[in-house]
Amino acid sequence: MISKNKSQKITKKFLIKLGRMKGMYVTPELNTILYLQTKNIKKIENLEKYINLKTLYLNNNNIKKITGLEKLIQLEFLSLSHNSISKIENLDSLIFLEELDLSYNIISKIESISFEITNILKYLPNILLLDISGNSQLLQFDPFLANKILFCCPNLKNLNSNSIDWKQKKLAFAWIKGGNDLQNEVYLQIQEIEKEKERKRLNDFIEQFELDNSDLI
Repeated sequence: MISKNKSQKITKKFLIKLGRMKGMYVTPELNTILYLQTKNIKKIENLEKYINLKTLYLNNNNIKKITGLEKLIQLEFLSLSHNSISKIENLDSLIFLEELDLSYNIISKIESISFEITNILKYLPNILLLDISGNSQLLQFDPFLANKILFCCPNLKNLNSNSIDWKQKKLAFAWIKGGNDLQNEVYLQIQEIEKEKERKRLNDFIEQFELDNSDLI
């Protein structure tokens, strides 16, 4: 969120003026990227004609509600960080979205927040990066939220700026299916797999070393 007093409305006139400054096309449909960050915008509106946008920056504004994105179905990257958003909603039409940044908002302890997030994410099958960090009460309300997110987003590669590997996904799936008991069981299985890999690497190294030095033995 920014501290300027005067808010900026996303009017058609404003978009035309911004487009000239940024060297954008006058015809909205021809643009694939739009920079609307740090404008003290309070409401997302008048973007219906930007139907071919792939990248949209709306971070560092004073947006309270996610609206006006329904027509932007080609979006692949959306930044809404550092706003005043309290609810994750109206994203289910963005089926090609790969990166979503909702960090540093006021998404907090509200009823069914975990269902709200995971229900939305089920409609975003291509999501690779998700950032909901900086919403201080979010994980306090549901400490298992990360597991639920990984289960809903099997293609996710990065959560809150942390890389996701196959082990974390496997543990998340185990928790969803069988709670802590199954998760602990799978954790021990993963540990054994890692040990076996390490033993194989060591054996391969010894075999190669002996082969390379066979004439000296």
